[in-house]
Amino acid sequence: MPFSVLRIWGTGLFSWAVLGLAIYCFWEWRQRIEGQELRAREPAVDRRQFDEINRPAPRPRFDREQPLARSESARAWPFLVAGIGLLAWSSVGFLPVLLVLGRPGGDAPREERDGEWNEIKRPDGSQLHVETYGNAKGPTIVFVHGWSLDSTAWHYAKRELSNRFRLVVWDLAGLGRSQASRSGDYRIEKMADDLAAVIENCSQGPVLLLGHSIGGMIVQTYCRLNAAQLGAKVQGIVLLHTTYLNPLNTAMGAWFWKAIERPILVPLNHLTVWLAPLAWLSNWQSYLNGSLHIATRLASFSGKQTWGQLNYGAWLAAKAWPGVVARGNLAMVHFNEDATLGRIDVPVLVIGGKHDRMTRPEASGHIESRLSHGVPYTLDTGHLGFWERHEELAEVVAEFAARVTREGGQTSSLRHLDAEQSLDVAKRG
Repeated sequence: MPFSVLRIWGTGLFSWAVLGLAIYCFWEWRQRIEGQELRAREPAVDRRQFDEINRPAPRPRFDREQPLARSESARAWPFLVAGIGLLAWSSVGFLPVLLVLGRPGGDAPREERDGEWNEIKRPDGSQLHVETYGNAKGPTIVFVHGWSLDSTAWHYAKRELSNRFRLVVWDLAGLGRSQASRSGDYRIEKMADDLAAVIENCSQGPVLLLGHSIGGMIVQTYCRLNAAQLGAKVQGIVLLHTTYLNPLNTAMGAWFWKAIERPILVPLNHLTVWLAPLAWLSNWQSYLNGSLHIATRLASFSGKQTWGQLNYGAWLAAKAWPGVVARGNLAMVHFNEDATLGRIDVPVLVIGGKHDRMTRPEASGHIESRLSHGVPYTLDTGHLGFWERHEELAEVVAEFAARVTREGGQTSSLRHLDAEQSLDVAKRG
C-alpha cells in the first residue's frame, strides 16, 4: 500500500535507535571501567612520592579509594547488562514477538518452488519468473500476488487446488525471482500487460484469473485493456481482498491517509527509491528485532495467524526491494477502475475480509455492486485471509472455478448466480 513507506522508515528508525542505544551502553560501560582502572593506579604513585622525601607515610590513598572503586564498578555493570539486552533484542527480538502475537501451528507458508518453471522476457528488460503446478488437463487458474509478496505466497493454494486445476503462479517484476524493469516503469497498466503475456505463454483452455490486493487491481486493469479476452479466453475472475481505486481511499483511516498523501507519502516514496539500500537494511533490522512482525500483524492479520504465517509475512516484507515497492506505491495512487467494473461480462467472485484494514470490506461490497455477474463472499480474516482461512478459501475458489468452467464461459447461464444463491459456498458467506 502507498503508506507502507511509513512502516519501512518508522520501524527502521526505531530499530536503529535500539541498536545505537546498545552501542552507547557498551561505550559507557567501557568508559567507567577504564576510569576505575586509572584511579586504582594512582595510590601507588602517591606512596612512592611520600617515601622519597622520607616523610611519615599517610594512610594509603588506595584504602580510601576502595569504596569509591566498588561504587564506580556497581554503576558500570548495569550499562553492560543493558547493552547485552538491547543487542539481544536487535538480533533475536522477533522470537518472543512471535510467541505473543502468533498461535501454534506447524503448517506455515515457505519458499517452495518445485513446479515447472520458465522465464518470460519483456520489452522493458524485465524477466518474469513463472511456475506451473497441478492437473495438466484441468482448467487453468492464473494467480496474481499482492504487493511486497511473491508467488510463494500461494503455498496453500498450490497444495489444495492442484489436484483439480492447472495452476500458474508468477512473480511480479522486481519481486521474487522476476527481474525488475530497466525503465523503472511500475504502472498498473504495465503490470496488466505482463499478466497478458503470462496468460498468452502459459495458459491452455479456459482461464480463471485470481488476484489478491494489487493483484486484483492488475486483473481489473487487464479487463479494461483486454476486453475481447473476457468470455473468449477468461471465463471467470476472483478478486481477493482488493479495491477499485487508490487504496488510500478504502483503507482504514482513509481520511488521514488522503490528508498526508501529497505532503508526506508521495515525497517519502520518492525518497525511498533513492535510499533503497538503507531502507532494505532497515527492513532486515526491523525483522530481527520483531518490530516488522508487529507491523505485519496489525496490517495483515485478524488474530488467527500462526507463528509461521506471521514470520513468513514479515520475511517477505523484509526481502522485497524497497525501491520496487516504492515505485509500485506511487503507481497505486493513480489507480481507478470503477468504470471498468460495469463492463466486465464474466462471473466474478468478490472475496472480502471482515477484519481487513488494508482494503476494508466496503471496497469489496462496492465492487460487487458494480458488477453484472458478481458473487460476494466474506472471510472472517484480515488482508492475508488466504493464509488465515486457506482451507475455506480453497473450497470457495474450487467450487466457483468448477462452475464457471463447466458452463464454458457462457455468462448468460451465470447471470443470476448470486441472486439465486446457487453457489453453495456463497450461502455460507
